[in-house]
Amino acid sequence: MYNLPDDWSAPRKSSIFTLGDIFHIEASVDTTNHVPMMIFVDCCVATLSPDATSSPRYEIIAQNGCLLDGKQEDSSSAFRSPKPTPDRLQFTIDAFRFVGSDNSMIYITCNLRAVAESQVPDPMNKACSFSKSTNLWTALEGNSAICSCCETGNCATTGSSRIFNPRYPGQRGVGKREAPSGPLSDQEHKWATLGPLLVIGAEQSQALAVTQESTNVELWVLVTLGILSVAVIVVGALVAFIMK
Repeated sequence: MYNLPDDWSAPRKSSIFTLGDIFHIEASVDTTNHVPMMIFVDCCVATLSPDATSSPRYEIIAQNGCLLDGKQEDSSSAFRSPKPTPDRLQFTIDAFRFVGSDNSMIYITCNLRAVAESQVPDPMNKACSFSKSTNLWTALEGNSAICSCCETGNCATTGSSRIFNPRYPGQRGVGKREAPSGPLSDQEHKWATLGPLLVIGAEQSQALAVTQESTNVELWVLVTLGILSVAVIVVGALVAFIMK
């Protein structure tokens, strides 16, 4: 799982974000020496530590591919359409911080699942975003009817043992998340963690920019002094040579 820049071109070099920025996340599966496969993100949680079961915890994606964060009033989070390839799934999350926490670092842990590329989208195999313009859930692929369970909270097909209990996020401030506590349901797939991601406020961002600018000036001064020192040594050596 990777954090990409705005143009989705390559892994993002910096892990520092400002409130109002966007996380561009890509999940992928290595299909080398395998039959063609596609990937799904069943669930994602944000925490203040690498431990996905820690508290506070905020559910970003749940119910086998329902991007719950997109329902928040100040959120534009959504799966990116269309998929670049079947084995890659991209989505955006608005940068946020937890309510009542001074910790600016967060971790995003997701449960990724690879299936045969021939898998037909259904309530258990989907990527659904919430559209505020229509007030409806929309499927990235397949009929959007498969997303109706994102609202009802039961996306398990008949006879399936893989049922995920919904835990919708509570109230929060702008750009912040508040999450319920309690243990995570056991998952049959491996978790992938992105982080730590440092999310700072506008004032901190300005201070960081000033610090970086000061560092650049200091570096320029040091380089200049170094060049001048070398020049003085060279001139001194030439003068000494001429005086002989």
